[in-house]
Amino acid sequence: LAVTLQKAGKNEEALKIHRDCLNRRTKLLGALHADSLQSASNLAVLLGQMGPSPERFKEARTLFERAISGREQTVGADHVSTLYTVSSLARLLSQAPGSLASDQLFATAESLHERAVLGLIKQLHEAHPLTLSAMHSQASNWLAQLEFHMSKQILQTESDEIHEQVALKKVMEQYRKVADLRTEKLGRQHPDTVATELALRECTRRLRSRRIQSKGVAYSSWTELCHEEMEQLNTRDNFTHARMRLRQYGVEKLLDELAGQSIVDAQTKMLSTGMTPFNIFARLAAGVFSQPNMAEEQPKLGRFRDKFMVVCNRPECDEQWESSDPMWCGKASMSKNHRMLILKDLHWEWFNALTFGYVSGLKAGIALLKDAREAAHLWVSAGGEAWPPLDRVGLFVQVYSHCSINAFHLHIVDLDNLGPTFEKMAYKNLRLEDAISVLEEEEKQGTVISTAS
Repeated sequence: LAVTLQKAGKNEEALKIHRDCLNRRTKLLGALHADSLQSASNLAVLLGQMGPSPERFKEARTLFERAISGREQTVGADHVSTLYTVSSLARLLSQAPGSLASDQLFATAESLHERAVLGLIKQLHEAHPLTLSAMHSQASNWLAQLEFHMSKQILQTESDEIHEQVALKKVMEQYRKVADLRTEKLGRQHPDTVATELALRECTRRLRSRRIQSKGVAYSSWTELCHEEMEQLNTRDNFTHARMRLRQYGVEKLLDELAGQSIVDAQTKMLSTGMTPFNIFARLAAGVFSQPNMAEEQPKLGRFRDKFMVVCNRPECDEQWESSDPMWCGKASMSKNHRMLILKDLHWEWFNALTFGYVSGLKAGIALLKDAREAAHLWVSAGGEAWPPLDRVGLFVQVYSHCSINAFHLHIVDLDNLGPTFEKMAYKNLRLEDAISVLEEEEKQGTVISTAS
């Protein structure tokens, strides 16, 4: 009943029942009984959730320490229930009211977080929901500790700014790991996944803000910029921001980076088709590699046959499209029917939707994306009963550097038969219609683009 009232937001009523339950269990069962220890922990959790009161904080801390001590005596220091209570106490200390916060308190919290995370990984595994909860709390403690130290600084030096950014990166890496594993285990819409993604987004915003303010620190690459500022690239707004940031970052600078990684040939400005790096779509488009099983599919492209090519995933990836096994989720095909439309023109401008129109002009970029849409629809319509109606066929692009292959490819997905990989890739699947819309808006606004060639 207390837990139900707590979930309904009736904390004062829940508090009375939790106290009564703890007193009754302690009297009838003894202070070390598992139910008594659980009641102590439940009451501590509620007190910690009721707001930054020094009195509630101190009582919750005492109750958590009582529960931990009791569980250490009864089930052992390394038992999962003990370790999770340790994590709960650590989280409470991380959220101490301002008047009680101190370096010593954060040091104690960090020690407890480390004990809980390492212990839960050992007893369960890294991807277990309880472990992920402890890891999320640990990252939150790092962030709270950073904010505490920052609040004590009167004047922030360049060294302090660099330290802050390094610390934020550490927090973001942990949040990102937890978000990925929670998405895989619980799904993207689960409240725990959403909470971690919101925390990650706030860290990204803060780091971006600090970089903009700092004159001495810059992104070392577009990839770094993309992953720190754009953890998702699946909406029109996301793509608009990415294109704007590329213009600020520099189209020529991106070209130099691609050439430096041998993704693009520095002399010809064409995508590399050699073995290192191995770009399967560029090799297929250039004809140095082939998929014989797809030969009969090419005539279905009609008048677009000379411009595009339809390719497939590896057979085993198609076979595992329904698998939620971590080994396949993210690697298997996104749906029962899943093909890719690739571009035969290997000029670097067309390697990704991110750069479309930034050499040849926006009209050319828009026209090519619309041609890709028409070609995909033409091919699907010629595919017989295997594919659903066109309104149930999804067309998606993935923006650099959230894409796994650095050559333009349009995902053609059967929306009536989606697999777990589709959800796994949701953060980076951008609807083709949204990509076209963004370029059209840039043209309408007269966006100034680079003269990179």
